Amino acid sequence: MRFIEINRLNEYISSLKSRKSSLSASLSDNLSEIDAISLQDFSVKQDMSFLSSVSSLLSIILTIITHPHISNRTEEVVIRIEQAQRIDHETFVNTIKESRFWKKHGIKMIPEELYYYQHEDELKIYENKFIVLLVNLLDRELSKYGKFYLTRLPSLSQASLIDGGSIGDIILTIDRLKRKITYVKGTYFYKTISREKPISPKIQPTNILLKDRLYKYCFRFYRSFISFEDIQKARANLQSFYLILILKSLIARGFRALEHSGERFVLANPDFDLQIDNFTGKYTLLTVSWHENPEKAVKHRLYFDVGYDDASPAELESEREISDTLSLWQLDRSAANGKNTIYTGSEAEIIEKWLSEKMTTLPLQSPVYKKYCPVCKSKETDSADGLFVCHHCRSEYVSSAKQDSNLIWIRKFRK
Repeated sequence: MRFIEINRLNEYISSLKSRKSSLSASLSDNLSEIDAISLQDFSVKQDMSFLSSVSSLLSIILTIITHPHISNRTEEVVIRIEQAQRIDHETFVNTIKESRFWKKHGIKMIPEELYYYQHEDELKIYENKFIVLLVNLLDRELSKYGKFYLTRLPSLSQASLIDGGSIGDIILTIDRLKRKITYVKGTYFYKTISREKPISPKIQPTNILLKDRLYKYCFRFYRSFISFEDIQKARANLQSFYLILILKSLIARGFRALEHSGERFVLANPDFDLQIDNFTGKYTLLTVSWHENPEKAVKHRLYFDVGYDDASPAELESEREISDTLSLWQLDRSAANGKNTIYTGSEAEIIEKWLSEKMTTLPLQSPVYKKYCPVCKSKETDSADGLFVCHHCRSEYVSSAKQDSNLIWIRKFRK
């Protein structure tokens, strides 16, 4: 997720928490009153405005680089006398006191070295290090923007007639801004300061940042652009955001709430019992039980990724295990054979697709599906006590325990 999306997400969750003492209580009691927003729509609408402000900001940064603030530093050094540009009274007195500087030349004593006050202009001050930090931040964010919009640029694989439209305009704008940043990174200012130890991203206000017109503009942009939320908090808020969509989707599907305690929600419809355990900041656990074979219940873990660290589990416990990771724009699935993007679309569409695959039932019109997988049609299947496992696509499906039923439930659907 980009910073603008995280900030909007945090504002939304904070507004919900301000209504009640806990988010969970508001979800349970007043779910219908909670307005589901689209962070995707908000993000796209704000992007052109953001890119325009970045263009202005880079122009200001280039002005700062041309005439930066510097610190005048005076340092006492020892140099050979022929290197001194001038000798003042204090230098002369200090040199006379230092006998090791003097050498005998015939009948004369002549100083070969002397104390000298060297004046230097120091470029590597805190405020200029902040400018370099800001340039690096913009570079990273623009790379995310470019990567994101390239995935949404129409291509010939999607249509016979392609038109980049506004997405193409945004991509070209990003390219232009990236060229500006490349120019900035080639300047003496950037190269000199970037060799120094980076400062903390929690920038402290200084006189220059508060009073100099150009530096102040950069500082205000930085403060408005980034909020220093813990990544764990951002992930927990994304988890709460999607929990709202999951519960709203289930209610629209005819599920009714049976139990609510803390972060646990139990719901049911005529075909399935569901239990949602929300382990805030970690993952959401969805337990699905089919009424026609309740002994074959299954648990699904859903992780959440805000894009700044790996939110997926370190490793899968077995070849049959999968894990789903949900970000703002897509749902990725990790299995023994790698990681793939399964669903894209709006936030509500992704949730609808994810829930649908967890509760897919099909009429078993032919016994052929007891030997052939209904997902991939492979014959590499095994069964035990009504549970069928496909060793090719690793899907799992369950037959009904009722004698008069020919239904099967796709217990784990692998794509």
